[in-house]
Amino acid sequence: MRPLLDSIDDKFVVFGSGDEVVWILIRRPCRIAAGLDARLFFVANGYEKDMDFYAYHGDAVDPLPFREMRTYPYPGQSFPSDAEHLNYLLEYNTRFMSGNESSGYSFRYPDR
Repeated sequence: MRPLLDSIDDKFVVFGSGDEVVWILIRRPCRIAAGLDARLFFVANGYEKDMDFYAYHGDAVDPLPFREMRTYPYPGQSFPSDAEHLNYLLEYNTRFMSGNESSGYSFRYPDR
């Protein structure tokens, strides 16, 4: 996953419910004046898509967002299909889903 986290681009780490991303930060010794604190700021650029009722196709990864999209979903536009983006899709977005996963948080009321 590291190559997907190194720059701001249209390549995302896609993970599902129950997955996690662990980022280990190695603290380098530095000189701080007595009585002062050192703080670390984490800056992220990305998108979040969950399975709530209002998410567009919340039970699927597609359509993937991209930097140049005007709206989401993006009618009349498509995820970039140049060689770099196609290679990203083929190398990283390869998870097999059996089809037996939960379809969301909806409740089916019994027929009466």
